[in-house]
Amino acid sequence: MQALSFGKHAAWLHDAPGDTLVVMCGAQGYEELCTQRGWHELAEMISAQGNPALRFDYAGCGDSAGDDMQPARVEAWRGSVRQAIAYAREKLGARKIVLIGLRLGALLAAEAAIEDKGIAGLALLGAPASGRAFAREMQVTASVVGVPPEGAAPWPVPADGFQVGGFHFTRETSAALGKLPKLDALTTALAGRPLLRLTTEAA
Repeated sequence: MQALSFGKHAAWLHDAPGDTLVVMCGAQGYEELCTQRGWHELAEMISAQGNPALRFDYAGCGDSAGDDMQPARVEAWRGSVRQAIAYAREKLGARKIVLIGLRLGALLAAEAAIEDKGIAGLALLGAPASGRAFAREMQVTASVVGVPPEGAAPWPVPADGFQVGGFHFTRETSAALGKLPKLDALTTALAGRPLLRLTTEAA
């Protein structure tokens, strides 16, 4: 595994000799934290099968520059996917690119594949039914993850939006998530292209 960077993004390349590079669009925030180990192991499995895999942190997330209180987070995350694809082509010399998206990353990956006809394949893992559904799920998760231990003082309530395990969703971010296309609309737009959809979400 090799640590890399593109723009203001932290990234990791799990190298292999194959000519199909897998760009991995991970989960976001608290879900990314919960899935980090498995995501790393998946990248290692892809590499062991002979194809390189590129993981990265979205703008303002993880080791990338910025923070989740900045405006236009959803558009920044879309840009992160585009920049990862461009880096794979221009700097890593990828002949073919396949996207794997997990949770919110699945919606972002599907949007990128629609926009970029050069994407050779797409796998969607645990994709929410829509950005609005994802935002609602995070609010419900916040009510569970954000409960202090019995007898402890209540934790501070954010002035803008809500937090899930210390990861902040401003009202502007939640509203922007609500404007993302629904999963069914995205998969319909991808009809006829290589697509693997693994999800337990309701359509």
